[in-house]
Amino acid sequence: MKQNESIMRKFYNKNNDISYNPITNFEQAKKEKNAVLIFEGDYGGIIYLTCPIRLINCNEETLYYLLKRIDGLYWSDIDGANIFYEIIEDDRVAGGMNGGKVLEKLWIHPKILDLGLGTEIENLIFGRK
Repeated sequence: MKQNESIMRKFYNKNNDISYNPITNFEQAKKEKNAVLIFEGDYGGIIYLTCPIRLINCNEETLYYLLKRIDGLYWSDIDGANIFYEIIEDDRVAGGMNGGKVLEKLWIHPKILDLGLGTEIENLIFGRK
């Protein structure tokens, strides 16, 4: 499950002449001003959420717990789910189900919000009790 490049996004970006800028790991991403956290499910078939790394106030272990929770409720194929850290040059993250958006805040796919996980996701990512 742990890798640092989205195979789907790398392929998509190359074929559409868009630069692809993965970051090796969480610690490195925290040092990058414009790094974005991306939760991907179904081998890129859905982007669960995105968030500027500078807003995240939890550890990587918590992020993987959250990914497993979301994927378990939505897709149930944890082998196809992963966390990526990237520099995104525009506001779109390529992926299935209309991809994802990069905002100056947490973005959660509407299908995941429909599961009633919005508050739990926010609380975990932002380190709220």
